[in-house]
Amino acid sequence: MKNTKEIGLSEELDLPNEISIAGSKLMELLGIFSKNELREIQKFLRSPYHNQREDVVKLFECLGSNSSLGSSNFLKTAVFASIFPGQAYDEKQLRYIMSFLFQLLKKYLTLKEIESQPLQFQLFTLKALRKRNVQRVFDLEWQATKKALSTQQYKNQDLHFHLYQLHNEQLLDAIGKSRSSTPGFSELSKELTYYFIANTLHQSCLGLSFQNIGNSNTKPELLDEVLEYIRANDLSEVPAIQIYYHCHQMLVGNEPVKNFQLLRNDILMFGDYFPKTELKDLNVIALNFCIRKVNEGNNDFKTEAFELYKAGLKKGVFIDENQLSRFTYKNIVASGLGLNEYEWVRNFIEEYKPFLANKYRESAYCFNLALYHFKKEDYASAMSLLQNVGTDDVLNNMNARRMLLRIYYDLNETEALHSLLDSFQTYIYRKKDLGYQRDLYLNLIKYTRKLFQVDFRNRSQVDALKHEIQATERIAEKAWLLDKLEH
Repeated sequence: MKNTKEIGLSEELDLPNEISIAGSKLMELLGIFSKNELREIQKFLRSPYHNQREDVVKLFECLGSNSSLGSSNFLKTAVFASIFPGQAYDEKQLRYIMSFLFQLLKKYLTLKEIESQPLQFQLFTLKALRKRNVQRVFDLEWQATKKALSTQQYKNQDLHFHLYQLHNEQLLDAIGKSRSSTPGFSELSKELTYYFIANTLHQSCLGLSFQNIGNSNTKPELLDEVLEYIRANDLSEVPAIQIYYHCHQMLVGNEPVKNFQLLRNDILMFGDYFPKTELKDLNVIALNFCIRKVNEGNNDFKTEAFELYKAGLKKGVFIDENQLSRFTYKNIVASGLGLNEYEWVRNFIEEYKPFLANKYRESAYCFNLALYHFKKEDYASAMSLLQNVGTDDVLNNMNARRMLLRIYYDLNETEALHSLLDSFQTYIYRKKDLGYQRDLYLNLIKYTRKLFQVDFRNRSQVDALKHEIQATERIAEKAWLLDKLEH
């Protein structure tokens, strides 16, 4: 018989799931906390104000101290024995304390969230003081909250909701004392209107972005009425409305380019008024608009996209938890190289390398540096760097092969090119989750082979292949293939 205090013995893993707590909501919730948070929760549970049950503390300590073993190893009988040594196993009792701990963990999360929003915390304090009818303290707190909101950095839709809440507390306080006075009602109404308009436009812009990837049922209720109200009233002094109105009109209005320019100016002028996550969303929507315009043949938007990237980097928009996505890293490099901004790109590659996730850092760095050298036609340096692109990074791996394909073709390395085409095709067939990328690269391989078969002295053959490539929707390096048919 094993020691009952041992949790998660390997030979017991195959026992039926019903005697393990692996799939419980409690274990799922426990898995989200960091080590620092687990230590904080232990103090939280030992506070008599929040919890007076020692068995709940013991359950947490049992599960938290063994969390590194993995949730699939926790057996109900062993957990129960560690909390109640010497007692007969009681399923109902275990479920009860598990439920109690689960509720306390949710309470901890809720309190942490409230504490992370000082303005909302102040508004809750204001509400509590009003309900307790502590007039002098309420008045002081109301003035302090008003001052805090007036100096608030962010002026997005949340500010207007907080101002609505502030004036609502003032109104409710007055109504509780006299029905004849309604101070703050006009301000309350105005801020609630601003919040509703800004939030409706925000949701519409996000919905239109989702619509581009297949979700078409995203139009908010009363959107038409909101747009009509904006056109009938001057709301240009409300950044939260102005920026999303221009964004919305860029996406669906009659003058998309004009509204893109207005949105771009709004981002530059009012960017500091929005949290970085929200500002990133606005930048991404604007960048996607630029990409569509470039795909339509308007190359002026290459410069627009590059300037958006530079401005976003300056404000730290693309850095999330001290990390830069390797996809954004690559897109910025490609954007700069497309405009021959070689010195800027070289500096960017080095400066932002440390912000890449450890798992992909070296591979992404080598790939983008190889792309830099490739664009400068330093093929030797590019090929050397491509050898360090990780095989587990599928997209960069395929892009590296795509780059090598062009290098071998331009250097007339026929044998190496045909060998690459064969291995590239095999690689794609083995990968089952490439989506539309599969067609892009298979068609690149197909038409690269046809470049070798066409007789360039026969204009009709060349034109036929050219029309075939133009008519094929999904081809990586389509412009390059067409360019080769012209030379």
